[in-house]
Amino acid sequence: MTDKQSAMGQSLAVYVHIPYCARKCAYCDFNSYDRFGEPQVERYIRALRREMALAARRPEVTGRPVTSVFFGGGTPTVLNGEQLADLLTTLTSLFPLAPGAEVTSEANPGTVDEAKLAAMRQAGFNRLSLGAQARQDHLLERLGRIHRAPEVEESVRAARRSGFDNLNLDLMYGLPGQTLADWRDTLDWAVSLGPEHISAYSLIIEPGTPFGALHERGLLTLPGEDLEAAMDEMVLETLPKSGLEAYEVSNFARTGHRCRHNLVYWHNEEYLGLGPGAFGFLGGERSWNLRRPQDYEAALLEQDRLPVEDRERPDPATSMGETVMLGLRLTEGLELERFRRRFGRSLQEVYSEPLQRLVGLGLLERGPGHVRLTRRGRQVGNRVFAEFLPA
Repeated sequence: MTDKQSAMGQSLAVYVHIPYCARKCAYCDFNSYDRFGEPQVERYIRALRREMALAARRPEVTGRPVTSVFFGGGTPTVLNGEQLADLLTTLTSLFPLAPGAEVTSEANPGTVDEAKLAAMRQAGFNRLSLGAQARQDHLLERLGRIHRAPEVEESVRAARRSGFDNLNLDLMYGLPGQTLADWRDTLDWAVSLGPEHISAYSLIIEPGTPFGALHERGLLTLPGEDLEAAMDEMVLETLPKSGLEAYEVSNFARTGHRCRHNLVYWHNEEYLGLGPGAFGFLGGERSWNLRRPQDYEAALLEQDRLPVEDRERPDPATSMGETVMLGLRLTEGLELERFRRRFGRSLQEVYSEPLQRLVGLGLLERGPGHVRLTRRGRQVGNRVFAEFLPA
């Protein structure tokens, strides 16, 4: 049976990329742009709708119920409510949603109000992911965020009044000038807002960003390893006490509110990517779109073709290694039976030597039906993951 045949009838996740921001943050290396006008946005929306129509004809997606949709960016909510509603309506007319599907949009607290959120909720969005990041205004300013803490609080209230009962807050630690007391205050504040989900990520300095340039010149003062480790421990101590259980290295949720879309990624399952620079994984093949919006739009509106830049089919060793790496990010770890069903071989058979060594070092532990990171292994996760990827 081919990968394409085995995928038929399975559920599908869809990612939609909106590449615009009110202002690009100093740490961000995503495919996003902060200089745009309404005619540019309207042309982009026409191109995106055309990609949806062309992608719906692909045999790899035919007959597959969509269980999760995720609008990311950029900042999807720089679009107005009517534009977002129109895009979601177009998508669901071409890719029918499964009952109870999760439909998420990322949002910046500086780009939403109750009217926009109400329009989104009425259109079918049922999960909102707010980029809160920190409570302290001086840290938000340093990051290049356009909002301040009171706007986060008002956005949460507006979301609740608009009918959103599934809300995520994104938080960041390891920030320039951030203290442990700052981070404790941010965590306590975020919990007090009552979200169903919190994502807590450590700052990563990416080349080509303003933070990357400052770091190269020695002008960015970051918390040391010990302080960042203490911040990580604080997350693990604080959020579970508030009913937000860890289910992935950086993600915490109340019962029944794990992000289904991201679980698709962590289980290394298939998804369709729409928009400039978006990645997809269908029929055992990974593809990615043209990155520049101008090139993406030209392919769709002038050449009437899918805007795929390139494709690759991971070899079995790479696919197995990626599945292990992603699965180990989950608190429950990698499910051994899921791995065996997918690859026809047991994890022990494929990775006997690294498994034995990492368990012996106290970085991995075996349990009934799974293998997972230990607390110590979580702190050096990248070292563990590298053991399973082809050299």
